[in-house]
Amino acid sequence: MTAVAALDTGLDWSADRIIGDAGRLLGDHRPADALRLLTDAPASTHDLPLLHHLTGRAQAGLNNPLAALTAFRKAAERGGASADLFNDMGNSLAWLGKLGPAADAYRLAIRLQPNAAPLYLNLGNALSAAGDLAGAARAFAECATQCPSDPVARHMLAALTGGPPPDRAADGYVAANFDNFAASFDATLVGKLGYEGPALIRAAMDRQLGRPEGQLYVLDAGCGTGLCAPLLRPFAAQLDGVDLSAEMLVHAQARQAYDRLDRVELGAHLAAHPAHWDAIVAADVFSYFGNLAEPFRAAKLALRPGGALFATVESDEQAAAGFVLRPSGRYAHTEAFVAACARDAGLYLVHYEIRTLRHERGLPVPAMVFILAAEAPGHAEEHHQ
Repeated sequence: MTAVAALDTGLDWSADRIIGDAGRLLGDHRPADALRLLTDAPASTHDLPLLHHLTGRAQAGLNNPLAALTAFRKAAERGGASADLFNDMGNSLAWLGKLGPAADAYRLAIRLQPNAAPLYLNLGNALSAAGDLAGAARAFAECATQCPSDPVARHMLAALTGGPPPDRAADGYVAANFDNFAASFDATLVGKLGYEGPALIRAAMDRQLGRPEGQLYVLDAGCGTGLCAPLLRPFAAQLDGVDLSAEMLVHAQARQAYDRLDRVELGAHLAAHPAHWDAIVAADVFSYFGNLAEPFRAAKLALRPGGALFATVESDEQAAAGFVLRPSGRYAHTEAFVAACARDAGLYLVHYEIRTLRHERGLPVPAMVFILAAEAPGHAEEHHQ
């Protein structure tokens, strides 16, 4: 960096170097190292908004939302006023369950950057989680105006207004949604919502496969942060994971439980690997597909003879079309529709049961846990309510 560039940043050489190095460490997903560097910064840097902003990001990366929020507020108090700062502040507030203040922070971010679709996604999600569905719909309608090509707005407007639902959530919507959610995913889903997806999948695998012997090729489809990995690993000689969200895959990689991780669209990945896996696991993945015909056909192609697909979907037996797009942006399905899509794909529904997947606003979310076998079973289908 030249002397002129250093002057342009408004920082002295020492501060410029510390902030630059901290930013690189955060970019490399090393929040603990970044935090150590920022904490040791000289007193001359303590009034710099960017130092506190990066400190907040480091704390968020370490799953410390309250410490992150404190740092973001210090950045704002020292004159920080960027869309990124207010968005980060909103994320920490939402993580802490302070949805009203989170929405206010997102609105400040949007005022500064009105053509950034992820900001509207965050605002809409905060309003929806607070029960303000009309406000969420207005946020996504504004997004559709400001960002007409963005898939998030189209998907969520259909979810919130009852418009014709697309057959599936767009890749861009899924990636943006989970990139934003990655840092707080485990704490929110498991700690606050009581998510049971991995345990339900493991119980289904135990039923179908018996005692794990570490001999199978297993795919964790839509693996997210890798919550299923510890329960799948005992079955697997090879455990692969795929996801659309780069940020979720960073957390999955940190578990060191996978043999391979890929950022790729699920259907394309399945189609590119015929007869490759003995077991495909999809925990809460088909909640982002309405019509299940295509992913089921792709799964059939990718399964080895004798293999099986183990999955969950949110359940709604009142869905007249076989599936419905809920205000959450997720799809729910009927058992008859799942069975029909399985038959059309050449798969066999050998077991299903209705269980609680998680809780939302204190209420259980019912889900169907099911097993689809690649070959015809030697016994009748099992149904459990």
